[in-house]
Amino acid sequence: MNKANMKFLRIKQCLLRRNLALKILFVFSFIIVFTINSKTFLLSLYQVASTKQDFIYRTKVAKSSLLDLLQWTDFKRNETMVEKNCQSNLDMSLWAPEKSAKICLLPLHKDKHVSGSINRTGQWETFIQEPLFTDLFERHPKAAFVDIGGHVGTFSLSAAFLGRDVFTFEPTKETFNYLLQSVLLNLLQHRVRLYPVALMDRHYKCVLPMTDYSEEDNLGGTRVEAQQHCGNKTSRAATLDDLLPIFQRLHIKEAILKIDCEGSETKVIKGGLKFLSSINVPFISMEVLILQRYLYKEIDANGTRLQLLDIMRSLGYFPVPVGGEIVDSLWEIDFIDWPHDITWMKKG
Repeated sequence: MNKANMKFLRIKQCLLRRNLALKILFVFSFIIVFTINSKTFLLSLYQVASTKQDFIYRTKVAKSSLLDLLQWTDFKRNETMVEKNCQSNLDMSLWAPEKSAKICLLPLHKDKHVSGSINRTGQWETFIQEPLFTDLFERHPKAAFVDIGGHVGTFSLSAAFLGRDVFTFEPTKETFNYLLQSVLLNLLQHRVRLYPVALMDRHYKCVLPMTDYSEEDNLGGTRVEAQQHCGNKTSRAATLDDLLPIFQRLHIKEAILKIDCEGSETKVIKGGLKFLSSINVPFISMEVLILQRYLYKEIDANGTRLQLLDIMRSLGYFPVPVGGEIVDSLWEIDFIDWPHDITWMKKG
């Protein structure tokens, strides 16, 4: 073989080795980019749904499903809000003494009762929370917690710190943002599923959170009313029954409910008859103050009070004082004389 041919072969071998090196480099580059993008993709899936099962189910449900109403895909902390409004401690010493939590509070001129009380004492409605998170939770250690009217999250945060799966509904957009930041601040997004919607007796495209003109400083007293036209402050309304497929997918068979939605309690129950028949719900904590006010005004809110009592009786529930038992049933007492906050207890 002459020198020219040998030189040609060496050059060819060098080119082949260089091409091989370039191919290997390309493959490694592809693997690195794919790995990074895969992690980013998987993280984005985690942000959209807190469990893989939720995500799988989400891709199959109909457009009218409650899951399509989820709006909280952006899990970024609002550092300005955290620094300014999230420095208060939530006192859970009576039911979780080893736990500590920070909570984001609404400006006190907008929420004088709930945020004001927590700002002063670290507590809100302890007389309800203590028996709920001690006695009732201990009786049903596997029950999920459904918080209908979550507000800034006093009940939801406590339930999550106690290790429960929590489903929280809060339709007021401003309040929801504070609730979201509290969940993120305490690293509870794996426990708490947040729904920026109201629960009613059927689906509504537009509902408007409203407070009485006499109580514009009481966002904790916000009610919702259906609207013909949507706006910046309107939210969606779903039903409690929309939660049933999620419970079935997650194999949750038992739940404790808290309902505090300023007069919509009857509509929540009417929209959850399938849920209440399919899931074991031994206790429902409910505020009935607004329904009692209808009586003071000689208005029965289109019969919502009577409907509520008839439905709950037909479902086998007994109204008892907070912390009470079935023997303390309020059925024989006039509704107007009931405590403003009660527990519905299911017999059996």
